[in-house]
Amino acid sequence: LLTNLATVTTVLNGEEAVAACNSKRFAAIFLDLQMPQMGGLEAASRIRHTSLLNRNTPIAVISANSSDLQSA
Repeated sequence: LLTNLATVTTVLNGEEAVAACNSKRFAAIFLDLQMPQMGGLEAASRIRHTSLLNRNTPIAVISANSSDLQSA
């Protein structure tokens, strides 16, 4: 859905997400809570602390697993 309205960059895991955020400015960042190698919460924290380009970019951490929402 988003690809019809915006330019979308996809990555395979949390480490790639952090690397992408260190090399390109984004209007918004969507992370999966359960990404491989580094979860979305850790990736968001690293982006906030290390990315000069995306330190203030809105970040949404989402999950398709409804049981994650109950334990958060």
